[in-house]
Amino acid sequence: MSTDLNELFSNRLEDYLNQSQNPLSYNLYHPERYTIERGGKRIRPYLVLLGALAAEGSASNALDAALSVELFHNFTLVHDDLLDKSLLRRGHPTVHKKWNANQAVLSGDVMFANAIHVLSNYPDELCGKLNKTLSLTAKEVCEGQQMDLDFENLTQLTESNYLEMIRLKTAVLLGCALKMGSITAQGSATLSSTLYQFGVEIGIAFQILDDYLDAFSDTGSAFGKTIGGDILNDKKTLLWVLSRSVAAEPILSLPSNHPEYSKHKIEAYLNWFKVTGAKDECIKRVTAYHDRAKNGVPDVSKNPEIQDLFYKLLYDLQQRLT
Repeated sequence: MSTDLNELFSNRLEDYLNQSQNPLSYNLYHPERYTIERGGKRIRPYLVLLGALAAEGSASNALDAALSVELFHNFTLVHDDLLDKSLLRRGHPTVHKKWNANQAVLSGDVMFANAIHVLSNYPDELCGKLNKTLSLTAKEVCEGQQMDLDFENLTQLTESNYLEMIRLKTAVLLGCALKMGSITAQGSATLSSTLYQFGVEIGIAFQILDDYLDAFSDTGSAFGKTIGGDILNDKKTLLWVLSRSVAAEPILSLPSNHPEYSKHKIEAYLNWFKVTGAKDECIKRVTAYHDRAKNGVPDVSKNPEIQDLFYKLLYDLQQRLT
């Protein structure tokens, strides 16, 4: 079933990419195609389709909502990479690195515009509900991104503030995806709310785990990620927050212009995360949010096959932990 949903969305995405564009605007749309064709897990459009099925609707009818969410997500990645000065995304140069910062801003903007526009394929009332849900989420994602930027200049940060930041920056979009799927199927407000909360809980768990794997994964480079990238960019991850609540940051003995500085900084911070206990505590937080999501799995027992897909999401999260 999950394979069928992914294939269904892939076909819709291919149709979108193959639609005719103004040839004079090639430089605007080429980075969009470049970003989308780099792949990714496509978890958000999958959640839209899953939300529709949970509400006893049609996955086919939810495809444009799924496309909207995927376009919005890719827009955030392009701008996020620019803000973070990231050089790689999915194993390839980021848009601002391959082109320039101006192109990243403009091509990201057109993805956001297309994310809104594709929803106009729905009847007016349904389009209005979907737009309201996505626009609220877009505002929250921007708030989370601003918090992330503000945190870079802080020397102390509470765990609750960090969790609120990742809830806004990352998790609400997963909740939004499930809710938008339910909306396309005219799902009840109660079911839509349950789906949304499940998405938020699992989104927080995934983000904490991503932060952890950025530091401690042995396979990050295989996914196009620079191991220790968050450390080098002074990102305030949960590992940093938990460590800083116990001890001061490590003092580096090499100057920043030393050829071994990056390696030295990563090793120093990894050791800091370990000796303060933050490494182990971080995994406990992932497990806690995994369990909260498990307790909040929507009751779609009338369709065991759909119910199993929710538990498969939790299983996949647990597998990444090991």
